[in-house]
Amino acid sequence: EMKEWIRTSTPQDAIVLTPPWEDNFWIDGERAQVVNFKRPPHNVHLIEWHHRLEAANGKAFIARGIEVRDELKVNYPRLTVDQIQAIREEYGASYYLTTVERPEMREKLLHRNGSYFLYRLTEK
Repeated sequence: EMKEWIRTSTPQDAIVLTPPWEDNFWIDGERAQVVNFKRPPHNVHLIEWHHRLEAANGKAFIARGIEVRDELKVNYPRLTVDQIQAIREEYGASYYLTTVERPEMREKLLHRNGSYFLYRLTEK
């Protein structure tokens, strides 16, 4: 439901900071993601992908390999507003999709369902 709402209610050129483990978001939501865990590039851009994953994690990884996904599931929902804002500025994200309600961002809440909360990161 959330992917459909995003697809029909946000601009086509929107960039969404999504939970990186949401592997099919860009296919189903038809919007760009800041980073996706499952689809790393196979060239020099791998370093950029790793930097983006660390930004979504909020810090350098302790885990290695597939365990990074579990670390992201703990840390991504805990990103501070400042960290989210830094990602917006660095990567152009206009929306933040998360699995937990963010009371400190309540005025930016656009849509919610039983599992997800979507926040606007830009003024309009």
